[in-house]
Amino acid sequence: MHRAPSGLDSVPFETATVGGTFHAMHIGHKRYLEIAFTVAHWVYIHITTDEFANSLKPYTVKPCDIRRKQIEDVLDECGWRHRAEIRTLESNERLRCFCLNTDLSIAVVEPAYFEQFRELNRERRSKGLEEYCILVKPRTRIAGDLDISSRALNAADPSS
Repeated sequence: MHRAPSGLDSVPFETATVGGTFHAMHIGHKRYLEIAFTVAHWVYIHITTDEFANSLKPYTVKPCDIRRKQIEDVLDECGWRHRAEIRTLESNERLRCFCLNTDLSIAVVEPAYFEQFRELNRERRSKGLEEYCILVKPRTRIAGDLDISSRALNAADPSS
């Protein structure tokens, strides 16, 4: 278990998990990471592998090493690197194994993944494990209703 660095005594959770493809780092991704680091001492950041990402997305995803570097740059910029572990995610089964075998306090997820994480919590409970909290971060929108996502950014500028 990871312990709180000094000065973080008021952070409510010990460990959090977030994850995604992180194709084009944007304000929504940054807000997602900010929430996780605000509520937890230690954050596991899962980034989909190239193969897994390309099986999920309707566009060709940037290579994992580039996407990982984008995350590392945000972590360095915000001073969070020492509180994070970046992990690759090869499949939903690997996510399941992580959630069932990790001392996890909270999962920060977008609405599309709420049911998946709720089902994983049920499985934890059936195995006698402590459940984690699920914090649903709404999709980031600008101008009232424009969804900020890698898909939307990619459609507007395929080189992003």
